[in-house]
Amino acid sequence: MNTAISCGPMGPVSSIGALANIFLVIVEAIKLMKVPSYIELISLILGFAGALELVIPDTVHGLLRCIFTCGMGKKNKKSN
Repeated sequence: MNTAISCGPMGPVSSIGALANIFLVIVEAIKLMKVPSYIELISLILGFAGALELVIPDTVHGLLRCIFTCGMGKKNKKSN
């Protein structure tokens, strides 16, 4: 991991390191045959979103902008 940080971009390397904990939760849930709680599921989703934010920030910002503002743009165009 230290070699990857010194030789490569910091964002993707640190997101892979952060995903280790998320994958651990998934593996343990499968191993124990236990469904994760709502808090664990929300944490998994936020963890994946954070990792994506580090790796592809422009795509994530474009997606969030489309989700939260596309409906508003259509309403304004119809009223004009």
